[in-house]
Amino acid sequence: MKDSLSGNIVLILTPAEEFIDIDERLTRRSNDEIEFLSGKQEMIRLGAFDGIDMAIMIHTSNIDGNGNFSVGGTTNAHLTHQVRYIGKSAHAGGAPYKGINALQAAMFANAAINTQRETFVEDDVARVHGIISNGGTSVNAVPDEVLYEGRVRAGSIDALRLLERKVIKCYKAGALAIGAAVEIQTVAGYHPLTQSDSMEKVFVENANLIFGQHSVISEPSERNHGGSTDMGDLSKIMPVIHPYTKAASGIGHGEDYIIQDYDRAVVSSAKVMAATVLSLLHDGATKAEETIGKFKPHFTPRQYVKSQRERFTTTTYRSQ
Repeated sequence: MKDSLSGNIVLILTPAEEFIDIDERLTRRSNDEIEFLSGKQEMIRLGAFDGIDMAIMIHTSNIDGNGNFSVGGTTNAHLTHQVRYIGKSAHAGGAPYKGINALQAAMFANAAINTQRETFVEDDVARVHGIISNGGTSVNAVPDEVLYEGRVRAGSIDALRLLERKVIKCYKAGALAIGAAVEIQTVAGYHPLTQSDSMEKVFVENANLIFGQHSVISEPSERNHGGSTDMGDLSKIMPVIHPYTKAASGIGHGEDYIIQDYDRAVVSSAKVMAATVLSLLHDGATKAEETIGKFKPHFTPRQYVKSQRERFTTTTYRSQ
């Protein structure tokens, strides 16, 4: 069979795919162990995808509806803020008025973000959410240093930039209101996902052939799932698809999210991926060539790396 294929198949394992443990990964970045914080971003920089023309991955899901799989749609671009509020410590009972409460500054900023939500453009699928990752060291002292981690998402990089400006004003407002200082580190996140229509069509044909008609729910390209994936970054360089398989129950990223159907998650997914690749590469790779011919890259790998580097920034605002 290999001799009948006009192309090669490469299995790529992506370590550290999720955009989590930000502090730990930033420490690795400062030690020059990594540069970008997620798997595919870093692998693009390292050249792991050089010579690769297209890519497929399948993610488990708790899809609504009757299909075994879904394909299509897009995801949000995102970035992360590591926000450090710097105040002044004092005895919380004896002389709180001598301190500058960094925790109150962070809480004020979070409240300011909430007041902005009615200004978010619905079509941008804007999402802003954050946590206080360090709220102080002692309840008996006015907190003099507090860390806030924020995530900003939107359907395009342009919309993300506009939304980020609002959020940064809120961070500064928290510092200004309390008289604190704030350091804002922007961490480059993901690009929105763009899926290849040609590859989607081949995937649907093969899934229906193997598992029966109506096995796949096809999502319109403009349907934004709200989340984010570094497959979006890869989609700016080459044609990709990112189908989901209905194999889990519970709420995504929730404690109750578990794989209910291992066969569908792994075996069925492998079958339809293999069949899709065979369809793309047989007959002189006609369908693969058609897919590549229709694709217009947003970046070369080198341009992507340069753009991501420029998205990392650190600014400090002192209210006094």
